[in-house]
Amino acid sequence: MKAEFSEPTPEEYASPIEIIEDAQIAGSDRLPGAATGTIIKAVVAVQIIDGVEGSVTIRGPEGNYLTIPVEDPALIAELNVGEVVILTYGEAFALTLERVEK
Repeated sequence: MKAEFSEPTPEEYASPIEIIEDAQIAGSDRLPGAATGTIIKAVVAVQIIDGVEGSVTIRGPEGNYLTIPVEDPALIAELNVGEVVILTYGEAFALTLERVEK
């Protein structure tokens, strides 16, 4: 997961969540497999900053809570509890299958 925080714009406050998803299946010329990815951009409130564990817990626009690992300590240092920010994060997953001979 890759996360990024920024200051929300008036447009982002008006539409506080955007989700972009895509998935693909490997073509017939490749090993069986698939990949999927999601990018989420949401107006969130910072609830907990854990500098030791390197994580931030946020409350999303629908009231849900999520703890996100943050690899860059400088990014955590810029955040404040209670601050409202735009969180942009992406997740991806890929899978291939190979036949194992017995």
